[in-house]
Amino acid sequence: MNLRFVLTMFVLFAMIAPIVSAQSLLLYCKFDDSLTCEDGETPMESAGISFNTGFDGGAVEISDDDILSYPYTNNLNIIQGTISMWFKAPDTLWDGNDHIFFHHQSSSNNANLRFRFLGVSQNGACTNCYESYMFTGVDQGASIEFSEGDYPSVNGWYFLTTTWDSSTIKIYLNGELVDTWTGSMSIGSPSDRFYIGSYSPYGPDYVANGLIDELKIYDYIKTDEEIMNDYLDYMNPSEDKYYTKEEIDEMIDDLQDQINTQKSMIEQLIDSFNEFIDKVMNYFSYLPYWSRKSIVCNAMKKEGLTQKTDLGLSCELKTWKKREICKCKKA
Repeated sequence: MNLRFVLTMFVLFAMIAPIVSAQSLLLYCKFDDSLTCEDGETPMESAGISFNTGFDGGAVEISDDDILSYPYTNNLNIIQGTISMWFKAPDTLWDGNDHIFFHHQSSSNNANLRFRFLGVSQNGACTNCYESYMFTGVDQGASIEFSEGDYPSVNGWYFLTTTWDSSTIKIYLNGELVDTWTGSMSIGSPSDRFYIGSYSPYGPDYVANGLIDELKIYDYIKTDEEIMNDYLDYMNPSEDKYYTKEEIDEMIDDLQDQINTQKSMIEQLIDSFNEFIDKVMNYFSYLPYWSRKSIVCNAMKKEGLTQKTDLGLSCELKTWKKREICKCKKA
């Protein structure tokens, strides 16, 4: 195998791999009469959890002293991500109770991410307040106070979504962006678990007081359009999507623009690779004759070749008195 080819493939893979790294769904729990999630993830702790009819199949019912937590590793990226779920209170969100959707406590005992609905004011926060917060010494997050008629439910269910990174937190209600917080924020170190619908150290008042279904945690920030589409997909699961000719043409143009952009990036990468490989090959050309001969001859033996031209040499393997002899001359 040609040395230039090997070097080119190695550098190409090393430079492109981070670009094409997959964005992924880390955790998907349907809660259809089971706490085991779709890829086999099981809780670190669970107590008092029961099941009820969900928005799609079953749902977990969490109240009183119930606890449900899952391992942090491979299931959550506290640096950035997206969490979505369907939630339903037994009667109404405006029942005077707090409703806890998600809680992750950092190892330094700050609330890295808390996603909830406050039925009563807490630490000066608004009443009937839907919020997603980081707490690293001071509250930093998105929140909105709303009344029952502002955002109609779907038979009592609400589709709740939050996205976050170190500078922005957003909250969505039924696919619609309802508040954005921006600023500089320090995220604490992760602990070994996160809680769904509860947080045990805070006791029985800090639970979901309701049903949670279709929990999804992603390791990337979903766009406004993607989140609205997620909501619409749940609302119309069996409907096919139809597009006008103008919409199709627009999508094709957008796709062509993306292809052209990626093509330009790849061309620039290839140019950079070639420059790098030329420098590497130029370095090898300055090696002493015996070093180049050793490289080429050893390569021939490994590849089972009897002739090879590389590094400015043309080499041949011959057998003389049952011994292999490698002879080279300038190419």
